[in-house]
Amino acid sequence: MLLVFSNDRFGFNVTIDLGFVLEGVCGGKLWVKSKVNGHEILLAIDVNTGELVKAFSDSEEDTDLPHCTLCINEVFLNQENGQVLNVYKCVSVIDSNTLNVIDTFNPKEEFEKGTETETKVYYIIGSNLCAKYITYLCKFRDGDQTPSGFFVYNTETRQIEFSTRMFTPKERSRGRGWTNTYAIQYYGTGIICAHEGRNWLHIFEDVKE
Repeated sequence: MLLVFSNDRFGFNVTIDLGFVLEGVCGGKLWVKSKVNGHEILLAIDVNTGELVKAFSDSEEDTDLPHCTLCINEVFLNQENGQVLNVYKCVSVIDSNTLNVIDTFNPKEEFEKGTETETKVYYIIGSNLCAKYITYLCKFRDGDQTPSGFFVYNTETRQIEFSTRMFTPKERSRGRGWTNTYAIQYYGTGIICAHEGRNWLHIFEDVKE
């Protein structure tokens, strides 16, 4: 199927950036993320007809078509349960069949409250393809200027699977850190791989008691 993507066809009231990102297919919808007027917009397009079914963005004035007001950031698709996760300040769960937001939860807030020392979650750095696990970078408030640790959150059990601090403030000031936003990978096997910028691979094993 050839998908012709145009602003006139989909009835947008604003100009959509055609440098879009194809997130993938879930629930019979092609999920496309793009930008409009400086903010992100998520589009659900029927894979059989090519028609836009619903748009998600932080302004209901973006389109006259069915719309849900939601601040869009990182989007992950869970093929196993048909859920689409939008991770902003909290995680919004979208049912890919009904296209309704069915749940929200806040891993960052849970982690910050559960640590003995005061920490601040910085931002998301990645996820596995089925969106079961989300990884967050975090920094400790005892001198860290940049993220020095991370934690892995299980979106199905709503629990923190693993957390650690990798670098001291002195090590971060000397340039030690992660290579890119997908440098830490975890797929539920108990092994976490973290690629440091000096071509070092740190391998953690999550040992359950």
